[in-house]
Amino acid sequence: MSISNLYFNYFNRNINKIQIEASLIIFEAARDYLYLLNRGYNRQTVLDMVTARYKLSKVERMILYRGIHPKELALKIKEKNVKAINDEDIIIDGFNTTSIIHSMLLGETLLIGNDGFVRDLARCIRKIKVDYNLMVSLALLLSYVHNLKPRKIELVFDSQISMSAKIANLARILLHNKEDKVSLVPRADKYLIAKKNSIVISSDILLLSRSEKIHDLAGELVRILHYDNIIDFNNLLDI
Repeated sequence: MSISNLYFNYFNRNINKIQIEASLIIFEAARDYLYLLNRGYNRQTVLDMVTARYKLSKVERMILYRGIHPKELALKIKEKNVKAINDEDIIIDGFNTTSIIHSMLLGETLLIGNDGFVRDLARCIRKIKVDYNLMVSLALLLSYVHNLKPRKIELVFDSQISMSAKIANLARILLHNKEDKVSLVPRADKYLIAKKNSIVISSDILLLSRSEKIHDLAGELVRILHYDNIIDFNNLLDI
């Protein structure tokens, strides 16, 4: 049994999970949403209109919000995506990235945005909870990161999340090199944007748009493990 199957079997319990089929309605709604975004219409107004027209659920609405971005922005993000992180300084958006791995291990539906980045939909049904499952997800993520041999790793967690100090302490144990560090900060997004010399690891659209160098680490791991419960908008750029 592969390591991915071992993790999945452990997580495959009676937990409320996000399961969404890549239906024709979702892709039709995504095309309409993108068409209007590309023509400069207000994002929230367009999202409300498309949601009402197609009678989208809360999760389907989140799929559009997280997965579809104006063509110009999506292409800009793809161009900034660094393909390899070996011998590079990286800074990881801790809760954001770990949440994607957590959703994968739960067997939940993920999505690939039209900017090429993999995202989860967990915020639709639950808040971030620091528990054993999230810590296992972090361990898997860092195990993979170490194999990529970055020069320096910094993990950043939002201190306002309950028990964030607990997962930060685990991260310090799992990091191998003395140069690596874990930071607990009030606002992870502001902290990461200010780090100009490191490759930013996140799927947050604000961070991706404002950072100079970015990398889809969680998405890379998802693909390597051949996870296939994914809605893919990667080639949806122009309508």
